[in-house]
Amino acid sequence: MRYRKKLGILLLIFIMVVTSYAKHEFKASILEINLSKNTALANGEDQIIIDYRITDDNGVPLRNIDKKKLKLMIDGKESNEFILISNEAKDMEITLSYENLETSKKITFIEDTRSLNIFLSKNRVLADGKDEIIIGVENENGEDWNDTVSLYINDNEVTTNVFKTKEVGEYKILAKSGDFRSQTKKVIAYEEIDNLTLKANKTKLLANKKDSILFTLSGIDQNNNPREIENFILVDDRGQEISTSNILMTEKSGIYKIKALYKGKYSNSITIRSNYPNELDVVSVYPIKTTLNLDTKIEVQLNVDLENYEDAIKVFENGKVIDGKISYDKDRTTIIFTPTTPLELGKTYKVILKKSIVGIHENKLKDNHIFEFAVVEKIVPEMVKVESGNFILGDKTGKLWKFASPTQEATITYDYFIGKTPVTFEMYDQYTREMRLPHVDDNGWGRKTRPVINVTWEDAVSYLNWLSKKEGLPVAYDKNGNLIDSDGNSTRDITKVLGYRLPTEIEWEYAGRGGNKSKETLFSGSNKVGDVAWYSENSKGKTHEVETKMPNELGIYDMSGNVWEWINDNSGVYSGIERINSVGPKKKGLKILRGGSFNSIMSDTELAFRDELSPNTKDIYYGFRIARTIIKEEK
Repeated sequence: MRYRKKLGILLLIFIMVVTSYAKHEFKASILEINLSKNTALANGEDQIIIDYRITDDNGVPLRNIDKKKLKLMIDGKESNEFILISNEAKDMEITLSYENLETSKKITFIEDTRSLNIFLSKNRVLADGKDEIIIGVENENGEDWNDTVSLYINDNEVTTNVFKTKEVGEYKILAKSGDFRSQTKKVIAYEEIDNLTLKANKTKLLANKKDSILFTLSGIDQNNNPREIENFILVDDRGQEISTSNILMTEKSGIYKIKALYKGKYSNSITIRSNYPNELDVVSVYPIKTTLNLDTKIEVQLNVDLENYEDAIKVFENGKVIDGKISYDKDRTTIIFTPTTPLELGKTYKVILKKSIVGIHENKLKDNHIFEFAVVEKIVPEMVKVESGNFILGDKTGKLWKFASPTQEATITYDYFIGKTPVTFEMYDQYTREMRLPHVDDNGWGRKTRPVINVTWEDAVSYLNWLSKKEGLPVAYDKNGNLIDSDGNSTRDITKVLGYRLPTEIEWEYAGRGGNKSKETLFSGSNKVGDVAWYSENSKGKTHEVETKMPNELGIYDMSGNVWEWINDNSGVYSGIERINSVGPKKKGLKILRGGSFNSIMSDTELAFRDELSPNTKDIYYGFRIARTIIKEEK
C-alpha cells in the first residue's frame, strides 16, 4: 500500500513536468558558427566545412529551424556554400545570421609549404636479384609522411618499397602523394664479373704500327652467366696502360706480357712477341726439278702477303720470254704464272721474281729471286723388294723399354715393296702442290731430299691414297683410315690391299733387319749407330738428306734415326704369340712409330724399339715411308 502511494506521487510529478515543457515557448537566443578547422591549404582540395548551432536561453538546441531565415555571407557576399576551398592563400570572414541573431568568424587559407622527400638505404645495388635498396619517404622535417604515397621506378609504378634487380643500369626513383612529387633519385645496379679470361687472335706481332693483335675478354657475372666484355684496357705486367682499346699495335720489338684491366680487376697474362717485319723471302717455288704435267702452272710462295704483285714474274726458255698470265692466291701468299702454251718436256726454264714486289707490311726482296727447273717425268718414291720370311719380333736384349717385349715369332707369307728412303720433301711437295694444300713447314732446315716432317698419320694416309690414284692403283684406305681391298671393302688381310700404304709393324721391322739377308744387327745395317743413323749425338739437332748414311742388307736407308716413321698398325702390347701377316690390333687409338729420329738417344734407334702417339700428332720428329703388297703379275 505504501509503495503504491509513492508510485502515484512520481507519476504525478512527471505529468506536471511534461505539461510545463509543452507549454514553454522555445525562442532562438544564441547563434554559433562551428568550423571543421580555421586554417586550410590553398591547394583547391583542402576543405573547411561550416556548421552552426542555434539554442534558447537555456542552451537547448532548437529543433525546428527555418533554414530560409539562415543567411551566410562570405567576405560580405551572400553565399550558399557551406564547404569552402581555395587555390589562393588569403583570409576570409564568415558571417551567419538567423532572425535577429548574427555571428562571425575568420578563416585562413595558406600556401602548402610541405615537401615530399625520398630517402634510400644506399645508392648502389648489385644486380644479382638478391641485393636490395629500401626506399622511404618523409616530409621536409624528416618526419613520416602520413598521406598515401605511390612509388615509381623508371616511370613504372611499383607496389613495394624494396628495390632489387638482375639488370645492370641506372634506375630513377620517384614518389607521388596527391599533388606532391618528390625529386627524382638515381640508383645504380652494377655488375660484378670474375674469372676474367683474356684471349688473343695471335701471339706474334710485327713492329710496324700496322700489324695488330685483337684481344677479347670474357668472364662470369654475378648471376653466373658467361659475359663477353667490352671497354677494357690493356696493361703490362706492371699495370702500366698499353692500349685503351682491344687492339694492340707497336713500333718496338720485344716481349710483352699483356693483361686486361676491367673495373679494378686483372685477367690472365698473355705473352706477345713483337719483331720487326721480315725481309720478304721465297718460301718455295714450283716446279723446281719436276712437273706433274705439261700444263703445270709455275707458283712462287712467299713468307708474307703481298700488296703489289703486278708484272712480278718473268719466265724464259733459252733467253726467250714465255707468255702467260699472272695471278695471286692470297690464302697461300702465292704468285701463280699460267703459261699461254704448255711447257715442253725436256726443256729448262728460268724464272725471275722481280724485287719490285712489296709485302703488305712494306716487306721487300733484297734482289731479284731467280731459279731454274727442267720439265721431266714425275718423281715416284723408289722402293726395295722384300721377300717373304720369318723372324723374331721384339727386344732380344731385354734392355729396351718393356713396350718392345716379349719377343715372338713373326711370319710374312707374301713379298712386298718398301720405300728405299723415308718420303722426302720433293716427293711430298708434289702432292701438296697438286692438291693445292699448304706447304709443310721444313723448320728452316731445307726441303728437297730431306725427309718430310710435320706430318700426321692422317696426312701420310692422304698422300698414299693420292699416290695410288696417280699410279692407277686402288686406294688402300677408306675415309676413316681403315685398310680396304680393291673392291673398297674393309679388310684385315694385307694381301688384298693393293694400293700404297704404310708398312705394318712386322713388315717394317723385318725389312729393317735386312729381311732374309739379315745379319742380326742392333741398328738397321750395323751395330754401330753412327754408321747408319742420324741421332742426337751427330745430327746437330736437325734432319739430314736421305741416303747420307750406310744402307742395310737390302739397300734400305734411314730406318734408324733421321725421322720417326708412322706405322700402319694400332698400338698394342706384345702377346708373345706368333704373328702371321699381322696388321696390328683391331681397337683404334694410338698409332705405332718406329726407328727413332735425329733427336733420339741411341737406344731409341734400335730396330726393336717402338713408340706410340695419337694419329693427329704433328711435329718436326715425325715422317713416314711407303709400302705396297706385290701382286702376282709384278712377281
